[in-house]
Amino acid sequence: MRIIKIVLLLGLLNSLNVCAQKAQKQYNPEGLTYHSIGTVLGFTIAAHDMPNMVEFYRKVFNVDFSEKTIQGFTLFEGEWLGLNLLICPAEFAQNTAQQTRHQLDIAVTDFDLIIENVQQFGGSLLGEVTVQDGIRSVGILDPDKNSMIIMEAQK
Repeated sequence: MRIIKIVLLLGLLNSLNVCAQKAQKQYNPEGLTYHSIGTVLGFTIAAHDMPNMVEFYRKVFNVDFSEKTIQGFTLFEGEWLGLNLLICPAEFAQNTAQQTRHQLDIAVTDFDLIIENVQQFGGSLLGEVTVQDGIRSVGILDPDKNSMIIMEAQK
């Protein structure tokens, strides 16, 4: 019985290795070596418009925030997309940027409701909804103009 389990385990590991090699060739055709640097635990958004940003993420993405005060600044912390999300005043983060340089791609389960809520709670759409390979997607902006792409497989 133990030998059968080992053989099955080796077969599974070999299959996973083959899949990983195929994925590496598809997404890394140059064959570059990458090293894991750790695990992403969360991220911080330095906000210029704290009240509208907190309301937007609460209402659009259902983030349950708790407030905390650090050095006289009120910060909002919650869980979003399985990560810790911290919204802090831009002044606290000493962030003077007016536009982000990153963008999240987010799979959602109720595309139409998200679009409705984005527009209702201070966000906006970037262009028109597109459909490609059975996936609906559109760019959105939060109240501080951070961009994201929301997407959903067509039903």
